[in-house]
Amino acid sequence: MSLRILQIMNRVPWPLKDGGSLGYYNYTKGYAENGCSVTVVALNTSKHYVKQLPKELEQLAQWHLLACDTSVRPLHAFANILAGNTSYQMQRFYKRAFADMLIGLLKHQTFDVIVFESLFVASYLKDIKPYTKALLVLREHNIEFEIWDKLAAGCKNPIRKWYMRHLANRIKSDEVKALKLFDAYTAVTTYDAAKLKQMGCAKPILVSAAGMDLQALKPSIKAQSGCIAFIGSLEWLPNQEAVTWFVKNVWPLVKNHPKLISCEIAGRNMPVSFKSYADDKLMMVGEVPDAAAFLDNKQILIVPLFSGSGIRVKIIEGMALGKTIICTPIAWQGIQCKDRTHLLEAADARSFALAIIKCLEDETFAKQLGINARHCAEENYENKNVTAMVINYYKDLIHERRF
Repeated sequence: MSLRILQIMNRVPWPLKDGGSLGYYNYTKGYAENGCSVTVVALNTSKHYVKQLPKELEQLAQWHLLACDTSVRPLHAFANILAGNTSYQMQRFYKRAFADMLIGLLKHQTFDVIVFESLFVASYLKDIKPYTKALLVLREHNIEFEIWDKLAAGCKNPIRKWYMRHLANRIKSDEVKALKLFDAYTAVTTYDAAKLKQMGCAKPILVSAAGMDLQALKPSIKAQSGCIAFIGSLEWLPNQEAVTWFVKNVWPLVKNHPKLISCEIAGRNMPVSFKSYADDKLMMVGEVPDAAAFLDNKQILIVPLFSGSGIRVKIIEGMALGKTIICTPIAWQGIQCKDRTHLLEAADARSFALAIIKCLEDETFAKQLGINARHCAEENYENKNVTAMVINYYKDLIHERRF
């Protein structure tokens, strides 16, 4: 049975420069490659605006986009504190015109499965439910409230800390409500699935990791062990926190090592203040046109995250590219690999610096970690196989509903 799948997204997954875009895009591609008929309805936000859909997207699905502005507005955020009954995040991504677009589509097309890609489009469920008999699935990419909870814990500004706590509590309330409304759920890690159950989810939950197109991602023979990289969306607060921590706490311990060639920090919407971190070996690159091309000559990939949930798609991409990955414990949470076999875990500045120095001084060790990481990606994260499992989950649930 070939499924007709509708994906609802809070952004257009292009360009493929960050984990969020890759997480959405790879499932759309996987559904299509497994023979499903795919339709995508997405907010085309001013922040991630796509002027014209590339062929890479057009060939995978039918696309319906609504141009809109979801920018943070301080007055609206303040009003939400006083009078809102949902989080400001949910409020920003709810557009009446988008709801009408979905209803109009459902009046003319029938789907077997409707996948809500993240909590932030869950609010459209109430609008479309009367117009469909499809299996309604919420794909949880993160435990959203935990991200804000951890950011608040590390924040020193008391006013900002209070607001982050407030936002975390509101988002948690939204998540708890959403766990009672859908037919089924998917989570990207076993930790996230257990957390959803702890929060009250009594519906089916499938753990389905982020997949990667391993045919398109190949290890490079140009990679040098003396070259270090960080890449990730720098509009995302956990990534800003990660880069700041690395530059202030780890970089001073490694920057004068004789085998260090360079460390390059890349990501879209880099804060202007980050430019001041640069020195003769530390380069603040900003946005790059192609993540794989940026990583081509770099063997060491650092992921010093202290806040976040879900799974780090950029780590899986790095594994597929055969990189030597050095990361904090939370960064590789939920990824099917082993410390010191497929990557190096470092929980504090000293151990992070020592891990980098070990890889700089022992090139054979560093490259073997990358080879092992690639093998691990091949075994666990081939995109077509990952999405085939998800499709079978949908089919089983649809069969159970019928009988």
